[in-house]
Amino acid sequence: ISFTKVDDKIIIEKVFRSSPAERAGIKKGDIIKEIDYVDVSGKSDDEVASMIRGEEGTTVILGIVREQVSRLIEIEVVREEIMIEPGEYKIDNNIGYIKLERFSSNAEKFIEQALDEMDKNNIKKIILDIRDNPGGEVGQAVGIAEKFVSLGLITRLEYKSEEERDEVYTSKLLKQKYDLVVLVNEMSASASEILAGAVQDRNAGILIGTKTYGKAKVQKVF
Repeated sequence: ISFTKVDDKIIIEKVFRSSPAERAGIKKGDIIKEIDYVDVSGKSDDEVASMIRGEEGTTVILGIVREQVSRLIEIEVVREEIMIEPGEYKIDNNIGYIKLERFSSNAEKFIEQALDEMDKNNIKKIILDIRDNPGGEVGQAVGIAEKFVSLGLITRLEYKSEEERDEVYTSKLLKQKYDLVVLVNEMSASASEILAGAVQDRNAGILIGTKTYGKAKVQKVF
């Protein structure tokens, strides 16, 4: 789950697909009142998160306040090591729709699965939705761009330090396969902008939406 704190209430903003929380029946909008019978009112976000997390296979009992339910609901959740799905996809009226929420370590694999499904159904028109996508791993953005952008430049990372060698990323895709529309907004940032920029600059598709976030820095993992 992801949650936010409002007026000392821990409110669940999102329940991730295929997660232990989803299977246990936790819903968006639920308020976490207790964790293992301990009242969490007044506790910080970090304290709440550390109380919920734990060793794989162990259980945590959440006391939930839910709209239109008068009593406190107790939900037992079995903790697991999870890999959050980075998005979702569907086919509607011979158009493929792919929503990518983050460029996590399994984003490229997720896109490959989505495109496999599109190919099985002979889908050539695709909407790629990266609205509100804050970014993630550069390598994932480049790998995904290679699925849509034909032979040539994807992006170039230029370092301020002369000691670092600039990095150039290119696509090896011989021929563009899909008619592509990319949806963006003011919260499409970082790796989202690398992908959207490559699609726009290389005429691999049409961008629809508002001006993107404008992030100009890249972090490196050590």
